[in-house]
Order: sequence, then structure tokens, then C-alpha cells
Amino acid sequence: MAFYARAATDLKVSKNGHFVQKADGTPFFWLGTTEWVLNSHSDSQVTTLLDKRAAQGFTVIQVFASRSPGDWWNNGRSEDNLGRSPFVNGDLFQFNSEYWNRWLWIAEKCAERNLMLQLHYGEPGALTGAVNQEGLYRFGKMIGDLFKRRANIIFVVSVDCNPNGGAGVDGWPVIAEGTADGINGIDSYDQSADYSTSFICYHPNGRNNSSDWYHTSEWLDINGIQWWHDNTKIYGAVSKDYSKTPAKPTIMLEGAYEDEPWDYFKSWYIRKEAYHSYFAGAAGYAYGHYYNWAQIASIDYVDSTGAKHMAVLASFFKAREWWKFIPDQGMIAAGVGSGASQKAAVKSSTGSECYVYFPVNEPAGIALDRITSSSKVHATWMDPRNGATKAIATYAPSETVTFTPPSGWEDAMLMLNAEPSSK
Repeated sequence: MAFYARAATDLKVSKNGHFVQKADGTPFFWLGTTEWVLNSHSDSQVTTLLDKRAAQGFTVIQVFASRSPGDWWNNGRSEDNLGRSPFVNGDLFQFNSEYWNRWLWIAEKCAERNLMLQLHYGEPGALTGAVNQEGLYRFGKMIGDLFKRRANIIFVVSVDCNPNGGAGVDGWPVIAEGTADGINGIDSYDQSADYSTSFICYHPNGRNNSSDWYHTSEWLDINGIQWWHDNTKIYGAVSKDYSKTPAKPTIMLEGAYEDEPWDYFKSWYIRKEAYHSYFAGAAGYAYGHYYNWAQIASIDYVDSTGAKHMAVLASFFKAREWWKFIPDQGMIAAGVGSGASQKAAVKSSTGSECYVYFPVNEPAGIALDRITSSSKVHATWMDPRNGATKAIATYAPSETVTFTPPSGWEDAMLMLNAEPSSK
């Protein structure tokens, strides 16, 4: 395995606090995919999956570095593809080097494909009363020291647990401090650390926002949201974080899973989650397929319908200056809808483009006056299922126009663009 000197994180928060960017200042489009038990797959499966996900436009691979004893979904899957466990004799402070070296290998394979590896850990925090704060610090320090040579790591100090559970609200930040100190080669539990070399977030449980506990905490680079099995509330949950001061990026870290054994968790449901997240102001969204964790034999799910639709989403955003988008529900003059049927709008800070996501095939009145850089507005439909477009007409920005998606479309993207200057 190649040697790396200690590496500062590849990511940082933008100056306006609403999106994430690379260390060189390039905006980073965050589209995650949950691959919780990735290390349970063979080497060839891992590289094939990473190749597929990179080609589909995903930029973040979201994993559990290890799974807590007794997890309801675990069924022994804390072991890797060769049956190795993360801890020697179950001791959280005796890392099985062969197990963890494979995660280092996976991180390297991600880096080769320009993918970030979002690493969930924090077992001591989840086990109520099992470890004192010195132990939490020690565990975090071991993780930080282990991954300090990988600049493409997003550290997640929790394991699907709310801060008021497990270690408690004051306990989880201790893992973050230990992680930063481990990266920086420091061994001093003193409620202080240099967090400039790490990128850390918190993944809450259920229907919660980490901002309810840690929004202003120095160690938390981005807020995390989990809103499982209810896409009627996602827009509001993200909007709540977006409006907080000081501004801090928020990520929809986990929602519903495509093809879960309920009829309505299909690709359309997932698309609504994703577009509602971004258009409410999220700096990122994580897609997931049921079979990324419900079984470990196959990776056939990587070619699912929903994943293909996420590729369309990625192409849509990456073709535009998405970091200049500002949520603007005021441009929907009539027919905004509610819950999962709520239409969502963004405008560009340049005044040259606006977009309205129609999650259902229902009309809405749209005020075109957000287009300020031209006297003409070109309106076009895009099908979120395949990216196909259909021209509508050209309007004056002073108009308010009722738009209805094309017949047969489940959802639609209305694209409003200023006519380019003739200069």
C-alpha cells in the first residue's frame, strides 16, 4: 500500500456557509450513496461498485466502518468479506489491523475515482454507559490516527444515534476531539482541538436534525439530517437548517430506500426526496437502495432505476452553477401544493436562471420576474427520469404564467432561462 504523509481534508465550508467546496475553492457537488456494508463485498465487487457510482455522478460513498453489537439490522455483518471482525475479542480499543487496513484500501480506491468516503464510526458512543469520556476520546484518536493519511475521509462521529442517547450530548463531541487530535498527532483530552485538518459531521437517528444540538459547535463542519420514511417533511426539515444563523451547510444523510418492501418506495418517491432537499437549500443528499444493506451477496442493485435517475439529477446540477442557487418559493404564485406534492423553486443569484420542481403532474402559476438579466425568458421542461427536454415558449419576465407538466410525466423540472446576450 502506498505511503502518504499526513493529509489535511479535501473539503471545507464555503464562505457563505451554504455549500461545501474542495480545498482549492472549487464547489463540491455532494451526492452520496449509502453503501453501509461495502467491506462485506469482494475486492472486485468493491471496485466495480465504485466505478459504477462514479460514472453515475455520485461523489460520496457512505459506509459504516463497523457496526455496533446488537444492531437490529446487523445479523453478523460487522465482519468483512473474509470474516474478519473490527475488534480483537470484541475489545473496542484493540483494532484488528487486517480489518481496518481493508477500509484504508477502500478509501484509496475511492480517492482514485475522486470519491469521498463518509466513514461512520462511534461504537463507544452508542453503547450507553460502556465507555467514559476518556475512552470516547481514545477511540476517536485511534480512528483519526488510522485515517490521517487519507484526505478524502468525511468523519461521522455517530452511528445512527441521537445525541441524547448513548454517550449523551456532551459525549459525542469528545469522539470528535479525539479524531482531530489523532489526525494532528496530539494526545491531550482538554476540550479543545485543531479541526482545520478534519471534516466532521453527525448522523442523527429517525426524523431529526443534528442542528438541534450542535449547530454552533466548532467541531461540526456540516449539519446532518435523517428523515426516514416520510418525504412530506423533508423540504421543511432542510429549510429549517438553511435559515439558521450563522449559516452552516446541511446534508440529507438518509431518507427512504429505493425498493424497500413497501410499494411506495420506488424511484419517484426517491426523486422527490432528492429534489426537495437540494431546492430547500441542502448542500447534499444521500440516495440509498434497500439491497445495499439487506443482503451482501450481490451488487446488482447499482443499476437500479433510482440510481439511473440520480445520474440525471447529477448531470442537471453539474451542468449549472448550482452553488449560486437560492431557494425562492415566492416565485410560485399559485398551486404550490404541500407535503410531498409541494413544488419547490430556486433562482440563481445572477438573475439569469430559475428552476421549479413539480413533484406531481399538477399546474402552478409561476412569476417570471426573478429573471432580471434579460427581457426574454425561455421556458423548457425536463423529465427527471431521463433528462429529456421539451421546449415550451418564450415569455416576458413581467408575466405570471400557468405551467402544466407534459401528459404522462410523473414529475417535471421547469427550466426558466434568460435569453443570452447578443454581444
